Amino acid sequence: MRTRTVVAALSGAVALSALVVPAAQAADKVQGDTKITSVTVNGGKDIVLGTTAKKKITITVTGTDPKGIKEGMAVLWHGKKFEPEHLDGVMAPPRESKCTKVNATTGTCKIVIDANPREIWNGTAGKWKVMAGLLANGRAEDHIIVNAYKTVSVKRAARLTVNASPEPVRKGKAITVAGALTRANWDTHKYAGY
Repeated sequence: MRTRTVVAALSGAVALSALVVPAAQAADKVQGDTKITSVTVNGGKDIVLGTTAKKKITITVTGTDPKGIKEGMAVLWHGKKFEPEHLDGVMAPPRESKCTKVNATTGTCKIVIDANPREIWNGTAGKWKVMAGLLANGRAEDHIIVNAYKTVSVKRAARLTVNASPEPVRKGKAITVAGALTRANWDTHKYAGY
């Protein structure tokens, strides 16, 4: 089932944009003068997921081309290589990017991904790679795709609970403090002791 989920997510990513090369040719690709100048994932913060709730993750891809920027894309992936048989996790956007013109040659594209803890498992916690790409304006379709532009940490959420008793506390009397540290388990979709 995990393999089917990865392949389905990857297929969705491929269908979303003309920027993504077929999986058999999944290598960095540059055509023309298009350049990526920065990629920011989740505002520069780690991605922390609980057990069931999806979380919207924003990725911004900024770049330049003499003709300007038309479209951007980004995919988060976990595995040895960006090829279906080497992937064990993919988070792809369900919709197209929204690009904003900064000036005649520069654009910033915003991509929103729904990170779903039900589509990943404990073994995928850690560093994920960011595939990023930009498509330039014009007929030549200048573009750039970088399979591993940067990495981002995807972490299991943790909870700490603490309680002191008895309440109210009386001066000079003993109190008992109890607590629990639990962490999201993506395999069982429950919080468990840590």
